[in-house]
Amino acid sequence: MILDVNIIRQKYDEALSEKFTRESLSEWATSLREASDRNELVITPKRDRFRIWEALLFLEMYDMQTGPDSYLYGNEDLIENRP
Repeated sequence: MILDVNIIRQKYDEALSEKFTRESLSEWATSLREASDRNELVITPKRDRFRIWEALLFLEMYDMQTGPDSYLYGNEDLIENRP
């Protein structure tokens, strides 16, 4: 499985446009992190690895709630963390 900056940016854009739910984006990010844990994920280019990894981890946490109708992160956080 390959992850690059264009793919992660696309996911951020989909989150901002509400094309997918927070939960589905978080599940996608979790599946990639788990693939990384199994050494099945390649992040390219290597020079952007840290930035892409941090962006992926943020998406994994994007569905965290602080209450029944409120989330820990909003659109401004997405914009700020988009690689």
